[in-house]
Amino acid sequence: MPGDPHVRRACVVTSAELGRRASRPPDYEIESRALAELMTAMANHPNADDVLQKLAAAATKLCRAQSAGLSILEKGANGDVFRWRAVAGPWSAYRGELMPRESPCGTVLERGAVVTDAERPQEHVRLVTLPIAEAILIPLRVCGNPVGTIWIVSHDEGRRFDAEDHRRMRSLGRFAEDAYQLLSQERLAKELAATRRLQEISSELLEERQVEGLYEKIVDAAASIMHSDFASMQMLHAERDELWLLAHRSFNREAADFWQRVTPKSATSCGFALNSGQRVIIADVEDNASVFGGDLQTCRQVGIRAMQSTPLMSRGGEILGMISTHWREPHRPAEQELQRVDILARQAADLIERSLAERRTRVLLREVSHRAKNILAIVQGIVRQTATQEDPKTFARDLSARIASLAKSHDLLAATDWKGVELAELVRSQVSHLRDLGGTRITCEGPSLQIAPRSAQAIGIAVHELATNALKFGALSNIEGCVAIQWNVSETSEPRLVMTWREQGGPAVASPQRRGFGATAMIRMIEHALDAEVALDYDPQGLRWTMDAPLAAVLQESGPTA
Repeated sequence: MPGDPHVRRACVVTSAELGRRASRPPDYEIESRALAELMTAMANHPNADDVLQKLAAAATKLCRAQSAGLSILEKGANGDVFRWRAVAGPWSAYRGELMPRESPCGTVLERGAVVTDAERPQEHVRLVTLPIAEAILIPLRVCGNPVGTIWIVSHDEGRRFDAEDHRRMRSLGRFAEDAYQLLSQERLAKELAATRRLQEISSELLEERQVEGLYEKIVDAAASIMHSDFASMQMLHAERDELWLLAHRSFNREAADFWQRVTPKSATSCGFALNSGQRVIIADVEDNASVFGGDLQTCRQVGIRAMQSTPLMSRGGEILGMISTHWREPHRPAEQELQRVDILARQAADLIERSLAERRTRVLLREVSHRAKNILAIVQGIVRQTATQEDPKTFARDLSARIASLAKSHDLLAATDWKGVELAELVRSQVSHLRDLGGTRITCEGPSLQIAPRSAQAIGIAVHELATNALKFGALSNIEGCVAIQWNVSETSEPRLVMTWREQGGPAVASPQRRGFGATAMIRMIEHALDAEVALDYDPQGLRWTMDAPLAAVLQESGPTA
């Protein structure tokens, strides 16, 4: 990087230092839009300098740099030199200036990495007077040969770069390498068509809401940019460790059926890539012993001689699927073709992630709807039964207490993401308002058992009503009575949960003349929710409540179907 006599020793930032700094979160949407705009520029502006200038401007925007540019190697009179082919920001006036190979840009190319702090930038262009506070330099290579660097600069201490800037610059560097090669070859017609196809796919991915309709378009784009005879796109079903075919181009029915599902044991490029997590190229299936059996037979039947498979990776580094291309003749794709398919693979992976996110959202909405309907049905029943109270104050008090009981069950379920709740914890929560009596006059005993949300709601309300009744009329209405809550699981061919509430030492018990919501919650709601048998015995010595339910009904949640 050219600088002035006042450039300090540590003005060039290292990758390690960037990794230690606090970094802002990635913004893949703005990055994707910037790359889409650059691809549009490549398709519509065949002049190399115009595209490189747009790339420099994109670097300043994406990385919030004050200056940015591309230094491209050229043959000078006395050896290699760097020319500032593109510059954005305050240094834009120096576009076209030359620097010697012995500069930080040259060091970056030699080392293949960002310049270290040990390098002291020299005075290469005396006209440049703005100071360099920090800089990031990324080497550019085409077919393994150094061609230049892309760089960004901050001119004051108030702007410090971070790891996200480094990541974005690497992404722009990959684009710059592809752009340099395509444009330096004067935009061959088929490469122009491929670039336009990528741009079209980028726009469609940003605008199209029905993601499934884009799979065929991505497959067609893959075949176009790779100049292949066949192509396919697959999604990984991680629970089965299988790739499922989403779309294909030119497979016959037999091939589509045979490769409908592919495992890591498959003797094809996509099977090998799934197993390794890296791109696999098979230049000739007839000259590769790893392709055999039914896979080789299918290749021969459909007419495939060469294949490549590129994994579709999530932003978190997990395999989401595969994009593959196949040729009728032995073939090894060019590096620029692979670079373009990498861009397409990034877009395809984002599409799959979007599809999976939308699917999870639909499932979540159905689940929310199901739970809301359940809750409203319970609340409706509580209100209907509580409304038999003639006194408005009594109605309000009883209704509030019963809804609070339901809320306690929901709090426990929410803490486990509605996966279930421990029965003991549920019981304790429903008698928590009697905590002064717990452990002495109220005892709980039973094995650890995590019950389903539906069961927790029904049992929770039943225990609340039993506790309220005991406090008003039963064993907890005096200073001597006690309550024992017990449960156990029967060891039978069809296990059952037996739960009891037993009161002792309270006033003499008599059967009530009418039954209100309490009895409904203790008996009918449990019977309906859990397919249980419930007995409520008004023994003069103390109330006894017994629930006998199939264990499967207690543990399993009945929910909406997909």
